[in-house]
Amino acid sequence: MKNTSILAGILLAGSLCAQEPRWPAPVITDDNFTHWMDFIQPKEAELKWTKIRWHKELADAAVEARRLQRPILLFTMNGHPCGET
Repeated sequence: MKNTSILAGILLAGSLCAQEPRWPAPVITDDNFTHWMDFIQPKEAELKWTKIRWHKELADAAVEARRLQRPILLFTMNGHPCGET
């Protein structure tokens, strides 16, 4: 099953990245595939950050923050997102 091998690869890659695995990688079968797919999908509570209104322009954020009397979180970075500068 194609999806089974993809999921197994993801789980294996995750276990290889850890210096000392705490448990063996699970064995993915057709019987437990749906369970593991549900397990790795984010839950609704874990996606609350996607409901935050983000602005690309600081000026727009400042107008809204002033109107709502809320603070601004300014996220900036320098360089490539993967550290490949």
